[in-house]
Amino acid sequence: MNEVLLASPPGYLFAFSYCIMAVVFSQVNPPRQNKLIRVLSSISIPCISLVIMILTDNGNEYLYFPLLFLAIFFDGWILYLNCSIPIKNVIYFALCAFLYGEFMATFSWQFWLFFRERMEKITDQALLILCYGTVAVVMCGLSYFIISKRKEDNTKLRLSGKDLLSTVCVTVGVFLFSNLSNVLRNTPFSGQTAFEINLIRALVDVGGILMLETNRRIREEVLAKSEMEVMQKILDMQYANFQISEQSIALIHKKYHDLKHQIAYLRNEAGSEEKRKYLDSMEEELKSFEAGSHTGNHVFDTVLTAKLLQCQHLGIRITTSGEGRLLNFMKPIDLSALLGNLLDNAMECVNTLSEPEKRWIQFSIRKKNGFIILEVGNHCENILNFEDGLPVTTKKDTRFHGYGTKSIRDTVEAYGGKTSFSLKDGWFEVKILFCEK
Repeated sequence: MNEVLLASPPGYLFAFSYCIMAVVFSQVNPPRQNKLIRVLSSISIPCISLVIMILTDNGNEYLYFPLLFLAIFFDGWILYLNCSIPIKNVIYFALCAFLYGEFMATFSWQFWLFFRERMEKITDQALLILCYGTVAVVMCGLSYFIISKRKEDNTKLRLSGKDLLSTVCVTVGVFLFSNLSNVLRNTPFSGQTAFEINLIRALVDVGGILMLETNRRIREEVLAKSEMEVMQKILDMQYANFQISEQSIALIHKKYHDLKHQIAYLRNEAGSEEKRKYLDSMEEELKSFEAGSHTGNHVFDTVLTAKLLQCQHLGIRITTSGEGRLLNFMKPIDLSALLGNLLDNAMECVNTLSEPEKRWIQFSIRKKNGFIILEVGNHCENILNFEDGLPVTTKKDTRFHGYGTKSIRDTVEAYGGKTSFSLKDGWFEVKILFCEK
């Protein structure tokens, strides 16, 4: 066989490899609901890609770039039809699948080049099938195992324009450098024999895959650190609010008792029935500031009282039941953050509603069958999507929102509890379960 033809694997190997890796990547991302479309796309697109690669498999260097974009397009199309992920994630995983596919085809061809002169009894075609099949099975298995370990991270993957641009640059750079010997033979970085050319290509592909994986690892670590900082700020802010509320409510209690005695004195001095009625109505209004929560947990009482006063100001009804002492096992800073986030989220939601009867929050805590159950419910007219069990923020700028629900879940899990968020028939509910200590 001509040495030039041996330098590059046949196009159908690349067609298979690109599409197989796209299917592998699609299996570790949230699937689309229509299973028929997923199956048809996983079969038809590789067939189309295979036909195109065979028809253009003539070693023409002018086809390199068009085929590059076409291969990435087919990978993206498979991922788009199979997975329910943002378009940026589709492009990112298509680029990853392309590089993985490049390496799979090149690596299997390298084995074929190595063994073809050492296993002369086997035909070239049979040996190629054996080499490619072995490499494909091993690589797909390892890739799926490694990528599936990050399946939860895939659902949280948020890519910026810069992240996507860096991935595109790495992919294009790797493709150009790995194919340099196929276009230009007289450079310091070009191989001379088929074995050298293909080996350079395989090594460059490995370097590209490692670069993508390293960039992703760094991005995940930076994101995790950023989230931790934001969560800590939320925790500190809620605890600071609790301390301010504690001081304010103590002052309200003092002023209330002073005014109560003053009203009693004025009632004795009042001459007319009309004045007495006015003083009675004034006393009724002041009773709402008495902060009558005495549940056996000071933090619970303080936060709940502060939110009750805010709700009264906003025209929101809030009904509460249960005993705060059931949460005595929690640290004040954690409990204040948990209750603050739960009630702040509910108040923010119902405050957008115009119908008075829907401006209502239900809050309860009870003990049942060895569990402590905390529930917060409210009317909700938004259409919510859920990711990883958490409601996705409806605000346009998602970078600085949505951390309240994450803080709730993390705080509960720190005490061995479980949190569930649900929306049914316009009623949003957060249910938290702790095992009774």
